[in-house]
Amino acid sequence: MSLTVRNAQLDGAAVALRVEADRIVALGAGVEPAAGDEVLDAAGMALLPGLVNGHTHAAMTLMRGYGGDLPLMKWLQDKIFPVEAKLTADDV
Repeated sequence: MSLTVRNAQLDGAAVALRVEADRIVALGAGVEPAAGDEVLDAAGMALLPGLVNGHTHAAMTLMRGYGGDLPLMKWLQDKIFPVEAKLTADDV
């Protein structure tokens, strides 16, 4: 699959972005769609990098339900923080 995003704004300039499979292959003012591209008109929209949420609470699954009936700060200070302090990298 290939995709061309046209008329997007990047740092105040109109640009196009072309993607083939899972790679950006072209970005700039002179980029044109190739035959067979899906074309999206991004007029009035900003072109931004993909945003990835790398913040997770995977280790918290170990404590699911532990002190869950407590108010937030009491739960954190009295239950979660003491247990987290004992976790190792292998635990996480």
